[in-house]
Amino acid sequence: MTQATQFSVPTTGPVSPDVMAGRIADNFVAALTGHSGASRPSYAEAGTIWQDTSVTDTVRIYFYDGAQDILLATINTAINKLTMPSFTAGGAILDAVFAAASAETKKLALNLAAITAGQTRSLIMPDRDVDLSKHEVWELIGPFSQTAVANAPITGLMDNTKYDRYRVQIDELLPATNGANLNMEVSVDNGSTFLTTAIYTTKIVRWDDAGTSNGGGNSLSAMVIANTHSNVSTQFLTGVMEFYHDKDNNVRVRAKFEYFSTGGFLGSETSARILTGAKINAIRFRTSSGNVAAINGRVYGRRI
Repeated sequence: MTQATQFSVPTTGPVSPDVMAGRIADNFVAALTGHSGASRPSYAEAGTIWQDTSVTDTVRIYFYDGAQDILLATINTAINKLTMPSFTAGGAILDAVFAAASAETKKLALNLAAITAGQTRSLIMPDRDVDLSKHEVWELIGPFSQTAVANAPITGLMDNTKYDRYRVQIDELLPATNGANLNMEVSVDNGSTFLTTAIYTTKIVRWDDAGTSNGGGNSLSAMVIANTHSNVSTQFLTGVMEFYHDKDNNVRVRAKFEYFSTGGFLGSETSARILTGAKINAIRFRTSSGNVAAINGRVYGRRI
């Protein structure tokens, strides 16, 4: 222990020089070693900072407020590591990096370089817990690409333990047969089977020279996403489909495309409710006749 027996010097005499020197030396040693010991020094007063050395290879630094000890830091002397407890602070934070004590390779960095000089940007918290991973960010899961197939299943990309919504970006979809419809089906068993009943769709609202709309119906065998599509190689369909599950775990689909029909170039929108009763984990594209000449695109997911 390097705490003084009495952290003071005699103020009245007579006192021998040896006693005075001993008391002064004890005080100096205690001050130089941070009043370290297995417990708070008996002479501590409000404002005293002292070191707890009761645990081997560990030094805990405390601030005594007159009633209790407040931990300021912990030092592991075996590996020369300083750990700060959680704290609340005001003022300005410049660039900073934080790492978990149990996983120092995992770090959170604040980089403020992009903020214009003289400007202040605020991060305002609502009165609830916030998971930033769910902040409407679409994460690329993976691409898909197939050519000259009877149908085009997209499997192995939808993981419902990670994602609660999916966006399928179709960069190219082309039937081999001119005038064929393009259809989409879903699976809840990773593509072993695809649902061909209980599919409810809205009409395909098409924008072309005539402003026509058609399709739609109840208990269909597939979701039609494009009518009478051209098979000219440069006239492929492009667009986006979004999938999410309702409270009954049935899947809802919204789709928006631009494509060439046998009547010309047009845009379309449609939606569907498919009574899956479980979350989907695969989809399939097929044509009403003939093969799928080509399909490629990407699947995105939004984190749970």
